[in-house]
Amino acid sequence: MAKIEVLPEDVANKIAAGEVVERPASVVKELVENALDAGTSEITIYLKDGGKELIKVIDDGEGMERADAMVAFKRHSTSKIRVASDLNNIHTLGFRGEALPSIASVSRVELNTRTKDAMFGTKVLVEDSYVQEVSDAGCPKGTQITVSNLFYNIPARRKYLKTTQTELTHLIDIVNRFAIGYPAVTFKLYHNDNEILFLRSSETLLSRLQDVLDKGTSEGLLELSYQVPGLSITGFLGKPAVAKGVNRYQYFYLNRRIMQSRILSAALKKGFGTLLPQGRYPVAILFLEIDPAEVDVNVHPAKLGVRFKREDQIFRHIFKAVEGVFSEVDIPVHQDNRIPTYNIAPPATHRRGLFEINSEQDAAEKRNFTLQRGTNPAAYLPFSGNTEPAISPRAITTDDDEPEEVFEPSMVNFFQIHNLYIVVEIKGGILLIDQHAAHERILYERIYQQVQHKKGEGQRLLFPVNIELTPAQKQVYEEFRGSLANLGFELNMLGKNKLVVSTVPLYIKDFGDGEILLDILDELQEQPLSEEDKLHRFVASAACKMAIKAGKELTIQEMNYLFDKLFTTRFPYTCPHGRPTLIKLTMDELDKRFGRK
Repeated sequence: MAKIEVLPEDVANKIAAGEVVERPASVVKELVENALDAGTSEITIYLKDGGKELIKVIDDGEGMERADAMVAFKRHSTSKIRVASDLNNIHTLGFRGEALPSIASVSRVELNTRTKDAMFGTKVLVEDSYVQEVSDAGCPKGTQITVSNLFYNIPARRKYLKTTQTELTHLIDIVNRFAIGYPAVTFKLYHNDNEILFLRSSETLLSRLQDVLDKGTSEGLLELSYQVPGLSITGFLGKPAVAKGVNRYQYFYLNRRIMQSRILSAALKKGFGTLLPQGRYPVAILFLEIDPAEVDVNVHPAKLGVRFKREDQIFRHIFKAVEGVFSEVDIPVHQDNRIPTYNIAPPATHRRGLFEINSEQDAAEKRNFTLQRGTNPAAYLPFSGNTEPAISPRAITTDDDEPEEVFEPSMVNFFQIHNLYIVVEIKGGILLIDQHAAHERILYERIYQQVQHKKGEGQRLLFPVNIELTPAQKQVYEEFRGSLANLGFELNMLGKNKLVVSTVPLYIKDFGDGEILLDILDELQEQPLSEEDKLHRFVASAACKMAIKAGKELTIQEMNYLFDKLFTTRFPYTCPHGRPTLIKLTMDELDKRFGRK
């Protein structure tokens, strides 16, 4: 028998669909693109169970005749291109004719559509790629597509969809991106019969941004306009003070097509130069207008990636456009220049510098902080795969011999270099400690226990702080409100999107205007499925945002505190995200580098 056979059509369709339809947000993206290509002025989206049970997209565009409605479910049926050369002159969002066939191969689809001049509309029912019914329908002008039970016929794919809240945050994000790209179009989004978004048509891009972004971000935007022959770059940049802890707030459009581009992200970051604080990402809304022949939009199954013919020139122009904005205005670099500090009521515990000191807890830890002879610490170095508790720092070796006591506490010398790394002199060499990663590990293990056992302590703010949440942030808050309370936050919703913060965890020194909480909510928008992974992700995110940052000058006492606390944790050699917290250089290694051996 022949080893190579042609796949059955239904199997081939499902494989092809997997490239286009990754999750409910992929379905919405394809359907909204079709609606925009049809000239709609209003798009309404209904969802159930994060889009897994139901997705309904309604537009008031030009609609379809019956013949077009029937052929639209055949693969590669399109009105956008006729010959291969048309790919070099694409001005529409859809063009390959894959959206409806791909969706219909992994779900049940009902299409209702009518053109302006038709007396009746057309209804088409499709299941598992096969047309089940074609009939007359009474419906308004435009198109309504209902997608039910996504991946019902591919259980393995359906199993790997994320939680309802996670899928919903992806859906909110994609709708927001379209809303920014098309401010003249009204967008409505409902989930389980609850209104999530209602973005009325806007006369300007800025007014639409004020509806989509939080108030602080939208008020911190600077306009950008840059033109050279063959290229136009317009939009807005966020001032450094409104930079985020994630890069999700970068919106790129190529000829009004939503796009992702590492080249644009890299050029954007380079354009900001040294204005951004460490670990922060710029906010940007950039529209590029370019000759379609200069870019290939057919390099990504979901049409998100593009390939520029002259990538080096695009990079240079983005860099110059961004740099030019900040060369013309006087911009404060750090958030602290614009955010007032909200005083915190004196907590029950005492503080030493940046770190919480609990006398009873510290005393107990110091009693347990003893030298464990006969244990080989090399087994606990990063990537060893060992998960046992680590030994005391008073016994660090480089070979398989018994640990040796490398120094007495009074003999330790600490130095901070570039306000980033702590250098510790030890017997037989030096340690280099990443101050952020070390503090992150310390906080992670303490916070994990507190959240698990619901014993997080908080400190009350003298004045409550009001924070405006975006719809996506609100969805994450609803999912993690219990964990946030266990962490030490006291939070209450006021109205539709306003969050009132009365109490914050002990580990937060200056809460400011709540940026640290918003960063946590932003980072949690991409969640693993299991509850165990969800807890780890939440605690790791909280520890990362609360830990001291690179660039913070530390006192000798603070460095000593970090060092001692790091080695009372179970896994002192890595942060919760797997990065090393320290590197040891032996005298032998140093001697070799200097040619002494």
